[in-house]
Amino acid sequence: MNKPNTPSIPALRGLLFTVIVCFLFFFFHVPFLHADWAVHIVISEMATTGTNGAKDEFVELYNPTANAIDIGNSASGYKLRYRSVTSGNWASGGLIS
Repeated sequence: MNKPNTPSIPALRGLLFTVIVCFLFFFFHVPFLHADWAVHIVISEMATTGTNGAKDEFVELYNPTANAIDIGNSASGYKLRYRSVTSGNWASGGLIS
């Protein structure tokens, strides 16, 4: 009776070594690459109408960059505005860090 085709011990060690090296590469290098790409504010969550009706609407902003971003200064390219039936703009001069 013939033995089934099974990989040898050195082949399994080489495969295990390759898997560990790939895991360590992605574990240690990928987060740093993504941090360099993030150059803007991210809308991470929003709710338009919740369980309490129209009074619990919100937008959650996340700053993945290393620097604070001024959301009240139009020179930065960002401006936060709130519009409702009775009021106008959000108070200017806020930083997201």
